[in-house]
Amino acid sequence: MDIGQETQFQRSDEFYGKDGYNITTIDIHGKNRAISIDLGKESDFKFQADLLTDFGTVEHVKGLYNALKNCHNWTTVGGLMIHVNPKTGTYFGHGVSFFTIEFWEKLALAMGYYVVEVTEKSPYSDENPDVEVYAVLQKMNHIDFLEEREFDLICEGNIFGK
Repeated sequence: MDIGQETQFQRSDEFYGKDGYNITTIDIHGKNRAISIDLGKESDFKFQADLLTDFGTVEHVKGLYNALKNCHNWTTVGGLMIHVNPKTGTYFGHGVSFFTIEFWEKLALAMGYYVVEVTEKSPYSDENPDVEVYAVLQKMNHIDFLEEREFDLICEGNIFGK
């Protein structure tokens, strides 16, 4: 499952689909075969993904708690979530939320996710002044997403603009 499926190169369903993968894409606009879902609201959409990719989507969502709760609910136990989002202090004027490595580490600890990798780097080239935080997390159990007040505590000092 890919949330926010448009890229400047090729739609994710076309890119992955050519190798025989079954791809479901979600984007609020519902264009290009995407299912229209507002990630900022808790969704009752029933779907399970072995791989959920967020290549720069949740930072645009007003309602980050529900966006990440939806991601959690749609990922199978043993499945991977890949999040790539702007680091705090970069990408000025882009999106509504900015992330730190510590946020993803604290969320993983609270949810029992296995951290495959959490890192940061400049996309496209080392000369790019903007930095993205990459989080690859494996869902290890079938527990409910944490309560919003607990989520807010994790966000303090680690998510800006939420």
